[in-house]
Formats: sequence, C-alpha cells, structure tokens
Amino acid sequence: MNPLKTLYKRLDELFPDICSYCEQCEYEDCIGYVWLLSEEAEELYEKGVQIVEINREISFLDSFCKKNGRVDVDVAKPPCSLRDSDGKCSIYPLRPLVCRLYPLDLKSIDGDVLIVMHMKCLFVDRLAKNENVEEFVHQCINTLKEIDKELLEKIEKTFRAVESISAHFEEYEPSYMRILDLSAYLRNQKSIG
Repeated sequence: MNPLKTLYKRLDELFPDICSYCEQCEYEDCIGYVWLLSEEAEELYEKGVQIVEINREISFLDSFCKKNGRVDVDVAKPPCSLRDSDGKCSIYPLRPLVCRLYPLDLKSIDGDVLIVMHMKCLFVDRLAKNENVEEFVHQCINTLKEIDKELLEKIEKTFRAVESISAHFEEYEPSYMRILDLSAYLRNQKSIG
C-alpha cells in the first residue's frame, strides 16, 4: 500500500470518531493555510478541489481571503473554504495529512521540526480525564516511527518550505505537548542506516 495512504489509515485508527469531538468543540479549528504534499495536491486537484501553488513548489487548499478580487495574505488564519453549511468537511474522505494529523501538528523550534499535540482539544481533554494521555502519546510515537522514512523526510521538507514563506507562523506555546522531534529522529535514522 502507498506509504501516505498507510499513514492516513493509521491516523484514522489513532483518532477514531474525532470529528464528533470537533462538532462540540469551542476551540478554533479548520483555520489557517492548509499545506499539501505534492501527491495530495495532485489528487485533490483531479477531484475538482481548488489548489493554490506558490513558487511552483508548495501547494495549499485555496482558503485565501480575497479583497477587491485580490488575494489578501494578511489574514493569518482564514477559515477553511471546504467546510459545508453545517461546519463539516466537504472532502472528509480525501482530507489531507495536515488535517488528519490533528490534534497533532508540526512546529519548528530552534531549527528542528517537532510533532506536537494541541492540548486545547476535546479529544485530548477526554484522554486526560481518562488518564490515557501517556498511552496515546506512546501510540502516536510508535505510529510515526513505523512510517516510511522517505515519507517522513518529504513531510519535514514540505513543512520547512511552507515555514520559509510564512509570515504568520505561530510560536511554540505551552498549550502544545512535544511528541517527537522529527528532525532529530530522521538525523538519527540516517546515522544508523
């Protein structure tokens, strides 16, 4: 099976029925510029989803706000244009990796790309109430370490490219829990492989 589709499947297993938590949540979700891996951009474009390509290198879902017919990049966190009138994802079965990762996310700290977990998430709140956060983090780490290294490298490279053009990237904040230093993990894999 395609490594990206395998990762999708594993993430769906890690976060069963997460959308039911999202429907009840008052935290911000489905906002910002959703970046895509190249194969995701191709597949979504073929399905009729509007894609924006920047510098012939990085692709995003087209959630860019328009002002007088022009793209307004000063809006740091635009709402996703693919949510329907009920607030549900209109491309849920095709949603990209960055959406499937949630409540996990990628952040850059001191030059390394980290995988972090949003602590302001009802799914995570439920884990905390049931005292399952540590077990969940362990499952996340195991899942990520089982993924094809070339795919992890592609994810890191794409994220770095997105970060290089992003003026509004958030700083790491206390509402995130560090899960895995992806950059350090990949460096370590290269040194032993």
